[in-house]
Amino acid sequence: MNARVARLRERLTEKSYDAILVSQAENRRYLSGFTGSAGFLLITGSEALLLTDFRYTEQAGLQAPFFKVQQVRYAWDSWLPDLARELQVRRLAFDANHVTFATYQAMIKALQEKETNVELAPDEQTVELLRAIKEPEEVAAIERAQR
Repeated sequence: MNARVARLRERLTEKSYDAILVSQAENRRYLSGFTGSAGFLLITGSEALLLTDFRYTEQAGLQAPFFKVQQVRYAWDSWLPDLARELQVRRLAFDANHVTFATYQAMIKALQEKETNVELAPDEQTVELLRAIKEPEEVAAIERAQR
């Protein structure tokens, strides 16, 4: 998982993102190993956070050892602005193909109300393109499945 996050960080730099907020379950699992049904990853150049509610904190800690697990409520204003400020995020990418317009509006509102000056950057395929290139272990698993 650590190598996957390292490759993602390279892409963040290429795209001038300070961080990416991963919400799609498949992308979350690919990057962290976390299989819970609720949560977000917030990845910066130096931090890898797994944000989830009280139901999944123990599971997250066991499944995502390279991530700092943080318990959050699902109200954006309860954690996103403060975390963005703490991590000095100015340009935050998010899963454009997964986040609804209502969620996008709630994120914008939370960031504006706390005057964070964070720009949300819709990202369509950064993680998906990483997932498309199979690692040797993935190729071996596919070959086993074919047999």
